[in-house]
Amino acid sequence: MKPRLPVASILKQDVYSDADDETQVAAYDQTIREYYQSRTGGNKDSVWSEEMKGMFGQKLRPHMREFLAQQGFELK
Repeated sequence: MKPRLPVASILKQDVYSDADDETQVAAYDQTIREYYQSRTGGNKDSVWSEEMKGMFGQKLRPHMREFLAQQGFELK
């Protein structure tokens, strides 16, 4: 079973705090790197945070602004 990011990193109740997020993400990166290494025979050497940085480092759904305006939403 593929390891998942700890719930404590994504579930916040009443107050948002990112105090331990960097530590938790670093630990998860190490866990997922080991997982990928074992599953691919050493052929995949990447970590979750770098994959997410690549995905969110660009505009996602650039068409949505125009779509929302067509639906009557006022965009500023």
